[in-house]
Amino acid sequence: MKTDHKHLNRWRHLGVGIALCAAVTGSAQEWTHLFDGETVCSMRGYQRDSFPDKGWKIEDGILKTIEGGDVVDLVTIQDYESFELELEWAVKPRGNSGVMYRVTENFSTPWQTGPEMQILDDSRHPDGRNPKTSAGSLYALIARDGVE
Repeated sequence: MKTDHKHLNRWRHLGVGIALCAAVTGSAQEWTHLFDGETVCSMRGYQRDSFPDKGWKIEDGILKTIEGGDVVDLVTIQDYESFELELEWAVKPRGNSGVMYRVTENFSTPWQTGPEMQILDDSRHPDGRNPKTSAGSLYALIARDGVE
């Protein structure tokens, strides 16, 4: 895959009970799968050299946080400039999380450096009442399609 690495693309999740399957691409024909349901070799912890296995686990082909475990955001090992992100997610009741992209590791937390696509239990979390902070929104900036 030919990818220009001038800009970083990182993604992350916070919270308990997130299920994830993601892919990014440098061209429309060639996909790089970040998670295959079995391994996490394309990811590591934010500001860490390895995968945070005390905070995340694979269970039944789903990448999940470990309740009470180490709270660590995930980032891709490889940097991507041009990409499409496709994922499936689930969150526990009242859950609140997100996927951030184009973050850098210059600050102590990734939310200080990149936008977030909100992952949320809209029906049970207060942020679900605001279209700009509900699931699928670009957090606090743009409501998801079809929501005003």
